[in-house]
Amino acid sequence: MDMWDFVDPDEASSAPQSPSPASASASASDNATAPLEPFPLLQLPPELVINIVNLADSRKDWDDWPSGVSSHFLALSETNSFFRDLARPRIWHSLHYQSLRRDRVRPSEYRRRRGLRALAAIIDEAEQRGEQLPLRLLSVTHPAGDSTLSEEDADAEKSAFVHLVKKLLQGGLKVLWLKSVVLHGREGDELIESIARAPELTALRLNQVSAGNKQLFKDLPTMSKLKTLQVMHGEKSLVNFVKLSLNLECILLWPSNRQFGKLMPFIIDQLGTLRFLSLDAVNEPSCFHSITEELKRRSEANEPIVLEEIFLEGHLLSRDRTFLIESLSAAPLKRLALYHVRIVTPLLIAQIADSIPGLEGLTLVQGDTSHAVRWHTPLNEYVDELVKLKNLKHFAYDRRSVVAPNVPNLAEAIEFVEDQKNLEFKALSTIGQACQSLRTAVAITLDVSQGAMGYFATFSQREGKRVHVDLKKMTVQDFLISFSRWCVM
Repeated sequence: MDMWDFVDPDEASSAPQSPSPASASASASDNATAPLEPFPLLQLPPELVINIVNLADSRKDWDDWPSGVSSHFLALSETNSFFRDLARPRIWHSLHYQSLRRDRVRPSEYRRRRGLRALAAIIDEAEQRGEQLPLRLLSVTHPAGDSTLSEEDADAEKSAFVHLVKKLLQGGLKVLWLKSVVLHGREGDELIESIARAPELTALRLNQVSAGNKQLFKDLPTMSKLKTLQVMHGEKSLVNFVKLSLNLECILLWPSNRQFGKLMPFIIDQLGTLRFLSLDAVNEPSCFHSITEELKRRSEANEPIVLEEIFLEGHLLSRDRTFLIESLSAAPLKRLALYHVRIVTPLLIAQIADSIPGLEGLTLVQGDTSHAVRWHTPLNEYVDELVKLKNLKHFAYDRRSVVAPNVPNLAEAIEFVEDQKNLEFKALSTIGQACQSLRTAVAITLDVSQGAMGYFATFSQREGKRVHVDLKKMTVQDFLISFSRWCVM
């Protein structure tokens, strides 16, 4: 088995076509052709060959996880041992595994070769040959396999998953992203313990993971190398990883029980190194007060504050929010997101512009993100304050231009949706024309975990004039929390 076992023919792009053969004769009457002479690639200086290999490894832009190598690059790696050795570190540097969707009809043998047992076998076989695959970033979604597997096969996939993760963590894995993982009993405890004891782990995301228990964390060691910790939903005890961490630069906590009180002292202790902070559905105003007071204390004591991005969701009195925004003036903040603001006013934007004039990204959500809401002030009054943010490149908001009426029939409903789209596009255009530094603007209509649906506008300059490059309704994943920024390794 090799890496080709994990290439889905539906996802692999077709191979490039060979050039047409050169004419064998200059005579117009002679139709005979000869194949092109092969280019002596391996006769080039080694540094040029390496550069060519680097160029061949072209990948798509990514938000949530590094994209894999192309089928062309995999083909190059199979040419000979020289290219295989050059390509192997790139092929195996990162790997994303996700169970096949149920709607994809595949033979059982194909599914077996795409399972975690097959991947674990590849790792074990390499180890038996005295090799260690240079896998440093691993993402696994739903390791139990698709719903067509038997209970026995699903259990076998889970066991292979635990075996694989434990071995890779002990072998130097640096980034581990897990989603939709449910492990009970011994296997769950083994997974959590192996994560805590991983010698080189620097970034961890646990999204909808249920494993381990609260008592287990009492006996686990501290994690001095961990820089990124993201816990999203799942088993509530997993937020205790923040208590084991000493030098975090990125914290994202969206716990299922929405309780932060006992965690705040540990989060506050990290503010000297923390660059990215995201707290979701904070129901305790005292948590925001703790952040405000610590930022003020550090500023007065000339202690380091390195916060670049902060994403806070929760209710605050307008006075307390003002104090929080003022305290952020001591940080080199680039992006700010405030959710559940209740009432977004032009004064709020004015306070932000006054305290954080260098802000590059701003997201303001007045409602509960289930739908867009009506803001209480005309658009031009918000725009008058937004233009004061001279470096603003991204602005997102949940303002709805008009309130949806009760429409009696489908035809009128369709007509209203079209009118609504035109109004939102007009609002985005107004914002883009006024804020000359702006590159993207989003009128959010629905926000979900790691993604948002809405009206997206992209702006650019052409010949000194403002133009629209793209303006459409779409769903974009991670326009706030992207892998490239929020995974500090």
